[in-house]
Formats: sequence, C-alpha cells, structure tokens
Amino acid sequence: MRRRNINEVLGAAQARLTRLTPAEAAAAVHEGATLVDTRSNDLRFQDGVILEAIHVPLSVLEWRVDAASGFPSPALAGHRPDDPHLPGRLLIEPRGAAPAGARVSPPRPM
Repeated sequence: MRRRNINEVLGAAQARLTRLTPAEAAAAVHEGATLVDTRSNDLRFQDGVILEAIHVPLSVLEWRVDAASGFPSPALAGHRPDDPHLPGRLLIEPRGAAPAGARVSPPRPM
C-alpha cells in the first residue's frame, strides 16, 4: 500500500466534515453540541466573541480533547468516539484554516 501525502490526508479529513450555516450551528448547540472556538484572541476581538463557545486555541486543541493528556478540558475530553448518541462538537476556526462551523465528531481511536 502506498503512503498518502499530506494533501491526501487533509482531503480525506475534510471530506468527513459537514459545513454548517450559522443557523444550523446554533440549532446543533441548542440540541447539545459543544461549540469550540479555536480562533486567536486577536481574531475573537476583531470579529466578536461567541458566548456559547468554549475557547481553545488551535495550537492546544489536541491536548484539551484527550482525557489522558494531563491538560484536558472537562467540557471536551472523555467523549466516547464509538457512541453515536453523543452530541458532536462544532469548531469555529481561523479563516483559511478549515471550514468555519464544520461539524466534527469525537476523535476516532487510532
């Protein structure tokens, strides 16, 4: 099996995301999804803070969702990736980094 390059890996990851409109994201939060704002403080100041969101800088997101990292966020860590009944997570990311409002599921086991 040949190794995939980074563009193929990112393309496969992005294909698993669902882009939501602001109204769809608000409805998902109302239904129990967790909104995670990964924008920098500068962008949050410029564009506005989302009160319902948990602010987690993109540079530390992996540690905050990993319950075993030593630095987990209680609101984000510990979701079981195999439980389809758990609400998802919604990410608000910096422009150009990934689709804003993308729906993501709990991380899959490696």
